[in-house]
Amino acid sequence: MCSSKSKLKGLFSILLFLPLIIFLNTDIAIFITNQVLIVAEFDLGGKFIVLGFIAGLYYIVLAVFTLIAGYFSDIFKRKWLLIIAGGIWAISEIFTAFSINIVMLSILRITAAIGIGAASPISISLLADIFSSEKRGTSFAWWSLATTFGGLIGGVFSLVVNVIPYDFPENWSLVQKISFIRLNYPVEMTYWRLPFLWAGLIGLCLVFLCFLIKEPKRASKESILKEILSDEKIDYSRSYRIKINDLKKIFTKRSNFWLIINFVDTILYGFLLTYIITYITVEVGFSLTDITSIIMLLVFLLPIIISMFAGQFYFARLGDKKVSKGDPAGRVKVAIICGLAHIPFLIFGFLFYPNVSHLTFFKGALNLSSMIPLFWILLIIMSLTIGVGMFFEFGIGPCWFSSIVDVNLPEHRGTAYAMAAMMDAFGRALGPIIGGALVDYYTGIGNIYPFGTTIVISILSFGIISGLLWLPIYKYCNKDFAEIGAILEQRAKELKKQSVIK
Repeated sequence: MCSSKSKLKGLFSILLFLPLIIFLNTDIAIFITNQVLIVAEFDLGGKFIVLGFIAGLYYIVLAVFTLIAGYFSDIFKRKWLLIIAGGIWAISEIFTAFSINIVMLSILRITAAIGIGAASPISISLLADIFSSEKRGTSFAWWSLATTFGGLIGGVFSLVVNVIPYDFPENWSLVQKISFIRLNYPVEMTYWRLPFLWAGLIGLCLVFLCFLIKEPKRASKESILKEILSDEKIDYSRSYRIKINDLKKIFTKRSNFWLIINFVDTILYGFLLTYIITYITVEVGFSLTDITSIIMLLVFLLPIIISMFAGQFYFARLGDKKVSKGDPAGRVKVAIICGLAHIPFLIFGFLFYPNVSHLTFFKGALNLSSMIPLFWILLIIMSLTIGVGMFFEFGIGPCWFSSIVDVNLPEHRGTAYAMAAMMDAFGRALGPIIGGALVDYYTGIGNIYPFGTTIVISILSFGIISGLLWLPIYKYCNKDFAEIGAILEQRAKELKKQSVIK
């Protein structure tokens, strides 16, 4: 009975803060979906490196405040920290809609990053104390789903209000395309402001829901401590709290070190996240005003989106199953498989280089304007191939989240996750900067597919390095899992003595 009541309280808390997490993650999607219009309105001359630096600075600030909030989440009530973080983000979104120049936009992007960066470790810490340790992978799959779903909401809403057609001549440069939008759509190019305004207003309402959250007991879902902490009088956090000198221990623990340092894959992710919509519209040529092109876009994206969601849950449950059967390194093994398996599929998929408006593949070498069904078949093959890659790619996240929680003590988890998330944010910061520079380089030498070329090179380099970095994690994780288990067993005895004394 008590267990059922506890589960209902946990579920109620999740339903209160998960909607806010979803809308927090609309932020970057709104920005990347509208970057072409921002470049056009603020007359940046088609230089995407400017947006790359804004995105890079955004991720750096996000990283710093992830670390600060992670440490605070191991000390203070997480409910109030989440309310403050959500409020900062929502107000920043509303003011972003009224930016008068690129400097003001940049400042507000940085302010929004403060709120998003702080909310991430706080919500992860809450989830770790709501779900049992045996189901931790699945819980983080739900968190990953929320963040992915938020990105989709932000992207879809931005695309709906964007009424500019992207049907350009195939041999036009990026600068020519931006100039055309600025000259012919002076009012429509300002519509990027609306999604920021609505996201901020809705987000502000969702912040108020968080006042109803009931703070879960720290470490109450650990299998070793679950029984003793079911006593309402016993509070783990009163006896065990993070100290400043614990920071060095957290970073120098070998599993932690490799989990934290493996941020290389986020360089690729940061580039894709920042420029994928521009790649789809400006380079691939999907028009958002032509019904046939919209249908084709949906057919193209559907297998990829389904694969992303399926990968999160399939591999999360696979990892959970291995751990519940007595293999503490099960989630790490799953992550290694996913970290290497996604690479060939993504490379092969992005090598198709399609142009939908002109019905060509392979940088215009294969013209199928007279064989439209064959074009559809090849586009679906490309979509399925990328989808398989994303199926494996999105299986990494839940296993990574679970591993970073499992190799750390309950009072260290917010900080350990924050350290790792900070490094990931630095990786995501490098992605748009390096990627933007490569895109500008390829544009400058006359490459009419600069985004596709940069994507392939990024997968080849960063993807392979990241996959290999999982191997040392596997080497050291079993020892750290055993150490944490032994410490928690000792603490269970100590807390039990406190219970008897009381």
